[in-house]
Amino acid sequence: MPEGPEVRRAADRIEKALRGKKIEKAELLHASLQEAGSLVFGSTLLRVDTYGKAFVLVFDSDVAIYVHLQLYGVWKTGRVTTRPKTTRALRIRLESAKNHASLYSATNIKLLHIEDVPNHPYIKKLGPDVLSSKASVAHISRRMQGKVFARKAIGGQLLQQSFFAGVGNYLRSEILFIAKIHPAQTIGKLTPQQRLMLARAIYHTTQRAYDTGGITTSDKFVRDSKEQRKRRYLYRHYVFGKENHPCPTCGSRIVKIMTGGRRLYYCPDCQKL
Repeated sequence: MPEGPEVRRAADRIEKALRGKKIEKAELLHASLQEAGSLVFGSTLLRVDTYGKAFVLVFDSDVAIYVHLQLYGVWKTGRVTTRPKTTRALRIRLESAKNHASLYSATNIKLLHIEDVPNHPYIKKLGPDVLSSKASVAHISRRMQGKVFARKAIGGQLLQQSFFAGVGNYLRSEILFIAKIHPAQTIGKLTPQQRLMLARAIYHTTQRAYDTGGITTSDKFVRDSKEQRKRRYLYRHYVFGKENHPCPTCGSRIVKIMTGGRRLYYCPDCQKL
């Protein structure tokens, strides 16, 4: 499932193709959009908002289309003269005079009035989106001091979208490694220094993944790895997906465990409980 950085980058591509443009043609093939044609066709796409792992396409006709990609959904963009080569089921295709944005495979789609967006069942339960303009290290640190989270293990809580929206599985492992926090550490027992380190890791690692297209390691780590002719999967992350590889900090073997039903990777020496 794409995480917050990938969702925002996809939204950027949709905006690049269609933002501020009149919708000249609309193929709305999902059952929830049967009555949307007259509201979308001829309208202008104002922007694409993201809420964690969800998209909201906002039109000047006072409506919005909510989309959650789930596991298999994908957006593709390009010139209107092209049709992506895929066997996926088309759900939405929006065309301006020159470009298109097409959604495939996703099924969690809904037409909303703009004023109803904040009350969508998924959106209203979300925690702060780390990629929003309102996010900051201080804000993240303060939120972790909430009593409702005090007894929660950080390894499981980071996957809860009600905690911080957009953090997913690869980000979780990387954030905890960068902050040197054991996944079983309860949030209420974090020291002020640990909480600050974790807040910085949540903020900067998510931003880094957005800026780089999924890379969570440092520029130096990437540069050194490329000089050694390592493949991308070896320098994209520090620990995620690297069971039994040496820790890039201490050389210990990276461990994989299952937490919250998902795989999590950590260094048992750098991230002691």
